[in-house]
Amino acid sequence: FARAFFRVLLLFQSVLSKIAWAMGPVCVLVAFGLIFMVIYVYFSAILPHYMTTNYFGLGGALHAIFAVWMSFNIPFNYFMCISTNPGRAEGKVDPSELTEDEYEFDYCKICECIKPERAHHCTVCNKCTLRMDHHCPWMANCVGHFNYKYFVLFLLYLAVSCFYIAVVAGVPTKYGGLPAKAPVPYLGKGSVEFVMLLCTSVGAAVGAMMLWHLYLIGTQQTTIEFYQNQLSKHSARQQNMKWVNMYDVGLRKNFDASTKPPPGDGMSFWMREDYVLKRVTSTVDGTFKV
Repeated sequence: FARAFFRVLLLFQSVLSKIAWAMGPVCVLVAFGLIFMVIYVYFSAILPHYMTTNYFGLGGALHAIFAVWMSFNIPFNYFMCISTNPGRAEGKVDPSELTEDEYEFDYCKICECIKPERAHHCTVCNKCTLRMDHHCPWMANCVGHFNYKYFVLFLLYLAVSCFYIAVVAGVPTKYGGLPAKAPVPYLGKGSVEFVMLLCTSVGAAVGAMMLWHLYLIGTQQTTIEFYQNQLSKHSARQQNMKWVNMYDVGLRKNFDASTKPPPGDGMSFWMREDYVLKRVTSTVDGTFKV
């Protein structure tokens, strides 16, 4: 029964992966459409209101500069997430030449290659991805070593812009905001209200995701590694030991490793010099080398 249940789960995962792969281009088109629709509504209805003779000045200029900066960076970083190869494991190897441990833990039977450290096989792309975080259907691509920086910047710019538009579009008319049901050329009335609700909901979701990834960067983990590390912590506690993330080399270096170009080869990483597992109770030297 257990074997049959496991096969059903694998089949279900395979079906979901194929659906995610097929929906990828559709999600990308929808996302680009919503991004440019919001930009159009902002520049055709919201910004002109704040650039009238009653408001024009330093404030209006700052609105315009901020809007142009964000209108460039959001589509640019989104496009780079989609078009940048996240990094793939290459080079087929003969499994007969591997040790038992290498075959069990490092060898990918689908790609027929040795997975570098922190690499994982993506069931949607059907390829091993370097320092894989997750597969994003909204980008029709894996988020991995070489496009992770663009992904985080996209989240940052999108979250900030969404909250900004939600605020400026939601200011009541009596306090200088737009009149209710302000018309938008070619889109009609109600478009500003729709954009405000869209930006509020997307801003909340993307903002939470951005904070989550800032935490992951600060602790030098991927989303996959976070869940694996939780299991490792639990296992270490059961053995009366303290678990240490060997890639966590300090806040500054952690951010440099994820955001500063060039991002390295995706197969070797900074590691802690004190990478040890320590017993909670004292022993002869108190440490166990990993």
